[in-house]
Amino acid sequence: MLGDIGELTRFALVYQGEEANLPQARTFVFCLISYAFIFYSFACRSQRYTMPQLGLLSNPFLFAAIVASVLLQLAVVTLPFARPI
Repeated sequence: MLGDIGELTRFALVYQGEEANLPQARTFVFCLISYAFIFYSFACRSQRYTMPQLGLLSNPFLFAAIVASVLLQLAVVTLPFARPI
């Protein structure tokens, strides 16, 4: 619930009631939610150990998948030829 309130607040900050800001606000919140779930996967690796105890590179395949996901997300948002996707 707090995450939803935070995302709605961030949407309102970017949107500012202007129709011209709507695409940027939608993209911002989409990226925010996407990155939240991408980095949440670090916390889901173990029920017993915390992330500092496990280390970032204890699962190199997960780390590679997260890096690839972040780079693809950035590419879709920033590269002009990828924006229509």
